[in-house]
Amino acid sequence: RFSKWLIASTTSLLLLSPIHAVIAANPTGSGDLTVQVELVVPYTVTEQSPLDFGIQMADASGDTVTINPGDSGGGVMRVTGDDGPITVSGPASISLTAVGSTTPLNVNITIGNSGNYTVAGGQVDVDVGGVLTIPINADTGDYSATATITVVKV
Repeated sequence: RFSKWLIASTTSLLLLSPIHAVIAANPTGSGDLTVQVELVVPYTVTEQSPLDFGIQMADASGDTVTINPGDSGGGVMRVTGDDGPITVSGPASISLTAVGSTTPLNVNITIGNSGNYTVAGGQVDVDVGGVLTIPINADTGDYSATATITVVKV
């Protein structure tokens, strides 16, 4: 009996109670976004010594000369900037030219330490090597080119 009366009373209350509904035409919401930036000083990359293959012979057989990074004649680039790990890269190859020559010489560039270095105390020296290919009967002369070395903070 009590449960029937409770159900009937609850039903009566529901029927007698006004029903309110809020309908929003454009529901809205908001949240916070964190905005961050890390400012660093750009790295400076300067040549300490060139990649120098020295004096080579131009002859009928051609030649290949290899200088490994860190070897005598190898290039050294000094990187200065924020301490931490960096990746160093250069072009895969460059063409050397000489005044009066119609045949360029090719050099495949190699960055030491697989290009992975760590700047400590504000600087690090990067070793650069390469493989020079001298074609058959290449013209004599002083050959040169410039390779751009790029540094990226990891």
